[in-house]
Amino acid sequence: LENQKKIELIKAIVETEENQKRKIASDLHDNIITELTLKALNLKTFIAEIEEGHNDFTKIKRGVAEIAALSDRIREIVHGIIPRLFTSFGLIKSIEVVVNEMNNIDNSVAEFKIGSGLKNELILSEQQQLTLYITCTEILNNLIKHAHYSYLEVSIEASDEHLLVVFAHDGTGITNKEIGRLTLEGSGIGLKSIQSRVLSLRGKIDYSIEKEIGRAHV
Repeated sequence: LENQKKIELIKAIVETEENQKRKIASDLHDNIITELTLKALNLKTFIAEIEEGHNDFTKIKRGVAEIAALSDRIREIVHGIIPRLFTSFGLIKSIEVVVNEMNNIDNSVAEFKIGSGLKNELILSEQQQLTLYITCTEILNNLIKHAHYSYLEVSIEASDEHLLVVFAHDGTGITNKEIGRLTLEGSGIGLKSIQSRVLSLRGKIDYSIEKEIGRAHV
């Protein structure tokens, strides 16, 4: 059973990566490569005209501007792979921005807290921070869709060896047992993606419900 779970998680990772590769390939092939080829041919023609004695550089300038615009579009595709919010603000601030933007969704309240043990320099590499950021946003999206909370608190605490991210809310919770069942049944690709990313970080994710105070934790 444990091996089957690992296989399903690996399949989820491969499926996610393959879908992303297909999207990138499509964007580059359909929107960029053809235009870039045509513009390069045009520039070659314009340069030949200049070499023949024409003094009008207007076409050259326009071609350079068009290639610069294509460069911006390629940058947008790249930002689709690496979220712009993350590249602009880093892990902690970008999560804080996302949580703050969740305020007043269906009149709910969302708060972000940073623990006193969190240092300026995180123990994670940039790639690990990106993986954690994507994982956190996936969890937040799931909470918006399914938890029906009125209050959400996201907190980050760190020690010398561990980074702890807690999502606590007063909505509908879920347990590790229920998560395991959904994952095994194959009905939650998003859940498999979250678990696979956590495993890639050599981390652990825990779902719990504290019934006595009516709060659920991830």
